[in-house]
Amino acid sequence: NNSREKTNVNSMAGKEGKVIETIDNFNGTGRVMIAGMEWTARSVKENNVIGLDSRIMVKQVEGVKVLVDIIEE
Repeated sequence: NNSREKTNVNSMAGKEGKVIETIDNFNGTGRVMIAGMEWTARSVKENNVIGLDSRIMVKQVEGVKVLVDIIEE
């Protein structure tokens, strides 16, 4: 049924948020704030570092962390 509304984790893809701890896959760091909730985050691009206060978009959820990409201003 295509008219169903996605809920919880399934609805996270496409949401925007803000980096509250620098995302660095190599060092295993990163946290974002999305809709008032804090998430552990990693970049979808392997060697990409996303700085503090950057705007991001969720690409997918993997367990308890979100995979994100930066929104270019």
